[in-house]
Amino acid sequence: MGAVFVSHTSRIRSADEIRSASPEGLDTPNKHANRKRYLRNHLLPALGSMLREYGREAWYDLDRIRPGDEFEPAIAHALLTCEAALILVDRDALSSGFMRDEAQMLGWRLKAEHDFIVRIVLLGDVNEKEFADSSLGRTPCGALSCSTPEERGSHKPAAAPRVARQIIESLPARLGAMSSGRVAAHWVSDVAHFLADVPPHVLDDVEVELDITASAARFGTRRERVAAALLRTEDGRIGYDRALAVLRRVEEYLSAPARAALVKRLVPLWADVETAQLLHEVCSRPAHRRLAAVVADASLRAEHALARANASDPLTVTCRLPGRTGEDLAAELVERCDVHLRDFLCLDPETRPKEVRALLEDEQQTYVALIPSLEPRRSYEAARTLVHRFPGVVFVLVSPRGKVDWSVARLQPLALPADEDWELISRRRIRQVYRVNEEVPDFGEF
Repeated sequence: MGAVFVSHTSRIRSADEIRSASPEGLDTPNKHANRKRYLRNHLLPALGSMLREYGREAWYDLDRIRPGDEFEPAIAHALLTCEAALILVDRDALSSGFMRDEAQMLGWRLKAEHDFIVRIVLLGDVNEKEFADSSLGRTPCGALSCSTPEERGSHKPAAAPRVARQIIESLPARLGAMSSGRVAAHWVSDVAHFLADVPPHVLDDVEVELDITASAARFGTRRERVAAALLRTEDGRIGYDRALAVLRRVEEYLSAPARAALVKRLVPLWADVETAQLLHEVCSRPAHRRLAAVVADASLRAEHALARANASDPLTVTCRLPGRTGEDLAAELVERCDVHLRDFLCLDPETRPKEVRALLEDEQQTYVALIPSLEPRRSYEAARTLVHRFPGVVFVLVSPRGKVDWSVARLQPLALPADEDWELISRRRIRQVYRVNEEVPDFGEF
């Protein structure tokens, strides 16, 4: 059962702390005590009960951490593996250092995972301006819209179930369909595992290279923090150069299998996040609508965008199909791709679309077929036929930049960054990363 992390502060503060945090007198020790009692005894349990109706568990420290447990590692693991998060913002949360650090880590996941859900919930008399001006509001999560339940100012026990239901109903509908194992969490765990033999002093250097702050250093193991920071690497030369610098710094301490695994996971980080987000959406569509087009200078770059879209999930398998040559008609392209794809998927020629869909659903893998496209109209017609023959497979038409007119097809292509300098630099960086594993990238030229 997947978990929803509930970020909150339930600590009882002293009178001096309350006066210091609220010099205008908006808060008092009595108000504070009532607020914390309501949160701990009524609202948090109500959220847990309501989430179970959706097949999810609420993760919060009062419920999950027992006496003798290590607090910070438990929190870090929950932040890295939860499916979604709620940030409950009452007056105490505005100045909570722990909640600020939790929001920082959740912000990293928002950048790295295109479907990760974080919801800000304002409680009591906190307004949006106070939240935006607070240290909590200045984290990456501060840019999110806020939810304000109708009875958020009430501290009556009877109001808690109604407030909890409004909070849960404010979450996107896709929460109910999310799987319990998140591929990005697996990515972080895998990369942390592959870094197991890297000495502590080298990981110290890597944390500096990745700008891992002292406040974030209290969460998780050093290897998990490095992995999470790598996954949130921004697009562009600076971010990708940092990932390459980290790989070069640790490579001499890695075994050959660990080095190969890291290369596989780090190369796609150059890819444009916007394109990756759109491709992720295509992969999540109903089986009969999984079709997209990408403009890139090589098929390998489209593969990298797909890998970033799916966080290098090993259950996502990519196949390059033969493109159109000469004066092929759409029907000829369909038959050639049909034979190639049936061979790749180990399907008999007689396997019907309904059976294909059932087999793919049983395997629980995502298959992506890349088709080089120099003639959009025929390629689009062929791909439409293939989508219906192989429901569940994601078909991506890949065409070279500036040589194909997509206005003749009923499909708007996704374009990877068009900066020519960046094209050359990204190719050079990709080769450099592959070289760490003594490989040569096959760009799949047109």
